[in-house]
Amino acid sequence: LGCLAGMAVVAAPYVLAGPALLTAPFRTFLEGRFLEGPYLLLESAVPGDALPRFAALALVLCVSAWAAWKRMRAEGALLWVLGAALLVTPVLHPWYALWILPFAALRISRPWVLFTGLAFLPYVAHPAGALGDSGSLPVWVHLAVWLPLLVLLGRELSRSWAARFPSPPAPGSPER
Repeated sequence: LGCLAGMAVVAAPYVLAGPALLTAPFRTFLEGRFLEGPYLLLESAVPGDALPRFAALALVLCVSAWAAWKRMRAEGALLWVLGAALLVTPVLHPWYALWILPFAALRISRPWVLFTGLAFLPYVAHPAGALGDSGSLPVWVHLAVWLPLLVLLGRELSRSWAARFPSPPAPGSPER
């Protein structure tokens, strides 16, 4: 009884919100924007208003399925899935970046650890904490948050690719 009473006390403010409690997350999913990065590329490639958001969701689900198929360890799978979600989200509030920090630290992923610090730059642009839409953010904030991450992830990907698929020796050069 005590547990049920405690749950009722915690749930009461949310019940008083009425139907708005259920519609707000969907409205945010369909209309929200803040500090979007690579999502802008997806949005330019997929036509429509809501379709790019569903495409982003589909990409994250595909990464999740891939991680499960590869039977990745939990921290590696979560790094991939959360990383994909952060890359394709149209709404990236700075504190969202903290979700990936434990897994980035466990996997020693320098790009994602750096990203967790850079994601808070909107607070520099709006020191009073009045974070509005992305249109109110200066371009330098978007570049400073996303560019280092994308460059470092690209570098890691190219190194991984080169290690997995070494280039053949040039004609006339001694073989190793």
